[in-house]
Amino acid sequence: MEVFRLVFNVSCCFVFGCAVLGFRLEDLVSVFRWLSSLGLGFVVIGDTCVYYSIGKRVFEGDVDLFVFEGSLSAVEGDIVSYADESGWDVGSTWLGTLSLVVRVGSEEAALDLYEAVHDFYVPWEFIEGSRVIDVSGFPLKMLSPEQHIVLKARSGSEYVVEELHEYVDLYESGNLRISLQELRRLSSLFEDQRAIISRLKKAGFPL
Repeated sequence: MEVFRLVFNVSCCFVFGCAVLGFRLEDLVSVFRWLSSLGLGFVVIGDTCVYYSIGKRVFEGDVDLFVFEGSLSAVEGDIVSYADESGWDVGSTWLGTLSLVVRVGSEEAALDLYEAVHDFYVPWEFIEGSRVIDVSGFPLKMLSPEQHIVLKARSGSEYVVEELHEYVDLYESGNLRISLQELRRLSSLFEDQRAIISRLKKAGFPL
């Protein structure tokens, strides 16, 4: 396995004169390249997609990746071994897939790795329609805000409407630009379209 030297830079932003440490996607580019070298194709999912689209570049917490090419289970041993060598913590997501806690300077960034398990999946049309952003020369796929919002609504978790309402606030304030027509179209790709639309409406999207 080709070994990449992982070099991280701590990014920080300043709020009311106080430094808030975090990480940029650029700080994780060596990890993205390493995962790609294992034969994995992946796309960024989760709320990172929304916050990146409104201009946020410094993140805290985790970044969610959905593997659509290759197999996590096939390279799990390689990932765990390399994580141990690098001093990373290895855990699991709520779905039972791998989660890596990567050291980014004095900060930590959790990379949650997902793949299609049971009824958790990202439609191929979403992956094909995702945008590609340049992260220090690495072409990183990322879902559009509309794609993430529809997947969030489909999850049906206990707090999904409350979480979706945060996106409604961003939309109504003009910070988040989305297409309501695209939300409807993407929802129609699922058999549970009515439930998805219902949750979006309850959250406040004017559909």
